[in-house]
Amino acid sequence: LADVEELYLPYKEKRRTKATIAREAGLFPLARLILQNIVDLEKEAEKFVCEGFATGKEALTGAVDILVEALSEDVTLRSMTYQEVLSHSKLTSQAK
Repeated sequence: LADVEELYLPYKEKRRTKATIAREAGLFPLARLILQNIVDLEKEAEKFVCEGFATGKEALTGAVDILVEALSEDVTLRSMTYQEVLSHSKLTSQAK
């Protein structure tokens, strides 16, 4: 059941997130530019200034929100992260 929930996660009805607001403001192309390693992101971000994102820095923050949400919903990445935590974690306890 947990595996099915993981697969369904990207399609699940969501509340209005920062990433949703950024996507609605048209910042998805800026998020793609971040992934392309564009050298002068601040200059590119200025082109995306709009209502709700008054500066290039705010536009960049919105684009990063889009990327963070997309990565957090990636089933493969979540699984890899889970496996890494399991294989490298150490649980300790201490009596008070």
